[in-house]
Amino acid sequence: HGGTSRRVNNARVTGRYERPEQRCAPWGYGSDLREEALPEHMRRVAARLRASPSFAFGALRDVTINRRLDGFFRLDPHVDPSGDGDSVVIVNLLSDVVLTFTPAQAPEGVARRTSMAEVCQRSWTDADVDCLLQRRAAVHFTGPARHTWMHAIRSGLLVQVEGGEDIVCDWWGQSDYLIRREPERISIVFAFE
Repeated sequence: HGGTSRRVNNARVTGRYERPEQRCAPWGYGSDLREEALPEHMRRVAARLRASPSFAFGALRDVTINRRLDGFFRLDPHVDPSGDGDSVVIVNLLSDVVLTFTPAQAPEGVARRTSMAEVCQRSWTDADVDCLLQRRAAVHFTGPARHTWMHAIRSGLLVQVEGGEDIVCDWWGQSDYLIRREPERISIVFAFE
């Protein structure tokens, strides 16, 4: 092979219509979501979340599965569509990751960085809040964290470790507190009324 091949590093399955060429998941979206169409293990997770006395979830409105490869887990800052519901739970599998909450509107006097090199070193703003999301853990956000803060994942830092191996790391809270990424990450996003 004389050239390089490009490999898609992510896959996404959702019942929410996002683009014309997309095949929507069989479970649907919003008020049309059919929990019985979810794979059994995802139905059990949704039921377990709903049964927890820590939460008061309404109807399940969205289930999205994301798979990322090669330690490249970048996710640009965004707020999930309001139609998804008021509560979002992200179940994180296979790799630790730092989920960063960044204000949709940077506070007065706080600049929003757009250079990926700067974001990798210093985050999007000085007001950002990092959430360490370990593998096999979940994070729940609602209220302002759901509706007025964006969530994102920085590109990661390439760090050379003992023996000369390059690995991709996140940093948590400050750039010298490194969290090693595994090569693959899966997240399952459950959104409830």
